[in-house]
Amino acid sequence: TPSSFRKLRPSLLLTFLVPSGAGCQGGRPLFAGAAMSLGGQALFVSVDYEVFGKVQGVFFRKHTEKEARRLGLRGWVQNTPRGTVQGQLQGSEDGVRAMQAWLRHTGSPSARIDEALFGEERRIPRLEYSDFRIIK
Repeated sequence: TPSSFRKLRPSLLLTFLVPSGAGCQGGRPLFAGAAMSLGGQALFVSVDYEVFGKVQGVFFRKHTEKEARRLGLRGWVQNTPRGTVQGQLQGSEDGVRAMQAWLRHTGSPSARIDEALFGEERRIPRLEYSDFRIIK
């Protein structure tokens, strides 16, 4: 990722552990930093992605940013010289899975998605980014 995209310093990030069903409103966590595993340890999912098709010049990055923020995700999105869009998602497993489906099937209204690839998926104990951003 470009150096202009600031990662969170671990000492500044507090992870909140909430009991099942607590701290939710409308089925969504009240704070985006909260995720629970069965063992009670906070865990998040991080995954890289690249989307192929007509995805540049159709506001794909802007719509990706809007959807990621709606889902409470963090990370980034950028155009590539290959004519694709790539980035990284971090957040709850449910949020990341919903965003993967959105990247595969929805995108921006004028986009044509031929393929979305995902890789480097890993579990992380804390979110590494402060928000979701478009990198230009």
